[in-house]
Amino acid sequence: MNSLKPLLIIFFISISAIGQNKWAETHSIVNPVTLNDIKVYDLTPELVTNLFSKPKEIKTIWSEYHDENMVYYIYENSYFQFWPNNLLQDLEIRDKKINNISVQINNHSVGDSLINLKRDYYKSTLNMSDNEVSIHLISSDFCITGSIITFKIANDLIEHIKLIDLN
Repeated sequence: MNSLKPLLIIFFISISAIGQNKWAETHSIVNPVTLNDIKVYDLTPELVTNLFSKPKEIKTIWSEYHDENMVYYIYENSYFQFWPNNLLQDLEIRDKKINNISVQINNHSVGDSLINLKRDYYKSTLNMSDNEVSIHLISSDFCITGSIITFKIANDLIEHIKLIDLN
């Protein structure tokens, strides 16, 4: 009986790992998320300006939560928010195009059908609340990161896409 205990422990750990990977496959996006073939966390203010041209407005806003200034690059219906060290904090895309460049996150774009999200993230769409489908980002070794992509749905279409870094 004592020789079976290690085997049982290994068996249950294996089952647990398989379950975590299945959850990750149906509820998550494996990094790297790309925006026009650039990894989203590699985006800097300079890259955003190079990609989408000069923003309509650049605002520096004090974040009481983070206790520091955050810089917003604001386009017609979208924005990119950066930390003082120029690393991306979050973004929101409300247009299929920014300055005539088609914008997609993991092959999904504003205006696309909810059916496409259901195909790729079925369980997340089942758990949709307030017309939002939230999908965790995970690393390639299936560790959950501190980021979420949220797709806001209106009339069975993606109305906007928001990436939020919770770190």
